[in-house]
Parts: sequence; structure tokens; C-alpha cells
Amino acid sequence: MTQRGYYFAVYRYQSEALGGIPREAFLAALEAEGVKASQAYGMPVYKYEAFTPDALQTSPLRGLANVPAYHELYLPVTERVSFQEQVTISHQTLLAGPEAMGVIVDAVTKIADHSDDLRTWWKAREPEAAHV
Repeated sequence: MTQRGYYFAVYRYQSEALGGIPREAFLAALEAEGVKASQAYGMPVYKYEAFTPDALQTSPLRGLANVPAYHELYLPVTERVSFQEQVTISHQTLLAGPEAMGVIVDAVTKIADHSDDLRTWWKAREPEAAHV
């Protein structure tokens, strides 16, 4: 291997920097500004079905020493990052050049400048949508 390849870049969204606006509202605002971003996997990898006790019975990991009991793990920082903070931008966007990077910077700046409006809009949404 001569160079590492990246599928997407991961960023840590800190809602307190925008007055407590949840990540989902931030992502919706980015999308409205033309920036494709997501929450990536949306959960810690150790919570995937592939790591349940039943799935591990037929996994290539079966029989290996020291395989963690994934179903018993609780990693609070990992869960906070996965469920509240992780924002990803795809490699296609990141490879689009300086102009595309400017769109991202402009979008985040606009969101920050209008965070009160975004917060009001998000809170006015249907209750189930606001707590996705």
C-alpha cells in the first residue's frame, strides 16, 4: 500500500457551538444549501447485527481467542459521537475542488449566522421529525 484511500471525511459536529441545534437540523440545513452530508453509519459498529452472539456463531471470528462480547459493550463516548456528533462528507464532494470547498464553508457560515432561525424552524417541525 502506497497511499491510504478515503471513502468520506468524518467531522465532529458540536451542537453547543450553534446554540444546541441538533445534528439532524444541521444536516438538513447543509442539504438545503447544496452540501451532501450524512451521519454515516448512524450507530457504533459494535451494535451491528453481525456482532450479535447468534451472528458470531457463523462468523469468521468464531473460535478466535479474546473476541469481545460485543452485545455487552457500552461505550458512551462512541455512542454520543455516533448518535449525535458524527457528520460525514463524501469523497466525491471533497474531490470536487476548491469551488466545492467554498460551498461547504459558505453553507456552514450561513448556518452559523442564521442559527436562531434554524432552531426555530427545527422546533416547529412535527415532534417525531424533530427527534429523529
